[in-house]
Amino acid sequence: MASFEYNPVDISGGKQLSLLDLLARPLEDLENMLLQEYAGRTIDFMNLYEQHSVDKPYIKKNYKDVLRGMYEQSKITALNEKGKPPRKGTFANGMRITFGGSK
Repeated sequence: MASFEYNPVDISGGKQLSLLDLLARPLEDLENMLLQEYAGRTIDFMNLYEQHSVDKPYIKKNYKDVLRGMYEQSKITALNEKGKPPRKGTFANGMRITFGGSK
């Protein structure tokens, strides 16, 4: 019998995660994933969101909130299409993000 349930396996412990486990993941997990997976890269916000959010329990607002916090903590740089940084408390779809470090 076919099952259409999405239930990924937790990498760290090898146990299956329930949907509630996935939904309970804090946004700091998203921040850590982005810092690790995009270290040393520059990418437009919408490309990052469209690539990274697949099969993850995060919405666009979660990404913007996390990236805004990372910007405010100087963990990333971000400029809009006119070369200007994000306005305080915002993070537009047109932002180009540069992650520090090396992959």
